[in-house]
Amino acid sequence: MKTVSSVRNFPIPIALRLLEQMDGGLTRIIARVHARYGTLPTAILVGAFSWVVSIFLAFPPLSMFLHEHPGRLQIFSAQCAHPLMRHFFTSENYLGLRVLVPTLAFLTGLRGAQGLAIIYIANIASLALIYLLLLRKLKPEVAFLGTLGLGLTVVSQASNLYPGFPDAVSNLFVLILLYRPSRWLFFVLSMLALVNDERFLIGLPLVFLFHVAHKPLADWCRCTWANLLASVAGLALGYFIRYMLIHGLIGQAIPQPVYPQMAVLMWGTPVSWAVAWLLSFKAWWIFPLLLAVRFKKRETGIVLILTAGCLCAGMAAATTVQDIWRSMGQLFPAFLICAVLFPPVNQALSEKTLKIVLVLNLLLPTFYVTGSCLGWARPLPIAFVEYAAGRTLGSILHFRLY
Repeated sequence: MKTVSSVRNFPIPIALRLLEQMDGGLTRIIARVHARYGTLPTAILVGAFSWVVSIFLAFPPLSMFLHEHPGRLQIFSAQCAHPLMRHFFTSENYLGLRVLVPTLAFLTGLRGAQGLAIIYIANIASLALIYLLLLRKLKPEVAFLGTLGLGLTVVSQASNLYPGFPDAVSNLFVLILLYRPSRWLFFVLSMLALVNDERFLIGLPLVFLFHVAHKPLADWCRCTWANLLASVAGLALGYFIRYMLIHGLIGQAIPQPVYPQMAVLMWGTPVSWAVAWLLSFKAWWIFPLLLAVRFKKRETGIVLILTAGCLCAGMAAATTVQDIWRSMGQLFPAFLICAVLFPPVNQALSEKTLKIVLVLNLLLPTFYVTGSCLGWARPLPIAFVEYAAGRTLGSILHFRLY
């Protein structure tokens, strides 16, 4: 009763109305679809709906699509026609290593910006897998709320805001490993991830932790060693493929330096790191904090400590690149770990918390951090207004963090 009362007394009136609408509207629809059509069609529907809401609320500038200018989308479009092209800007030679999506686009006949379809399909599939993972512990309607809430964060919005960036494919690989921990999948996907985007490595330790989070401490080694060895073997093969790409054993050699920005050890300032950390997942930080003060089992405490360690290590790795916000998106398995641990602690509280997180993520605008700069991701209607007016409203909210 205390939990329900605390939710009803939530201080933002609009949040209360949204919460009531979700309880009586969309969640009932999802429950009915799940009962009538089964799990997989419902997961696809939830993934597609969550992606549409996500890209509507955080849309890339229309100039990326409607004007020809040298940028990542144009480079990606050229790669889809020639996956082994080597004509990059000096600061982006590393794109010669990220050949997975362009190769898939080339093999499937997708040319130019059509290759974005692979990234968007991977984004929808990722959200569908998040729904299936949450469904293991939560009711269908509550799993839907959790999926939509996570879709309104960097997990989905990074690939939406940066057309041509393959974050969604890396997320999909992580989620496949979370959903089905096969040693062959660990081998193959670890290898492919290194020719897609090496940020995959940030979230990989959390994948292993996810699979032991709900098990006794004595079983951790037995449940992990085979998959860990398979992943190491896949990463070794992936690094060998990268070596061949760099030195011209596959295609032409990549111009040097491959990673010029790595000469800078840390981008931004501690303030920008903290802001990127908080903005990346918006209100989702409520979930692990609430779990941390309510756990009772010894294993749960150990999992939380290890999860916190992985988060700190991942955030430290994220500061070595300029787009800190994107890199922190690979830490999303930490919140799925909390979703696995929380229901046994308090089912009703976990459901109410997910609803509050979703409401807050709907209300909070999306900001992203690049280096020391904070940018605002505008919703689709504002993006149209900006393009029609020829002025960038977002530039008003673009400033440096010191």
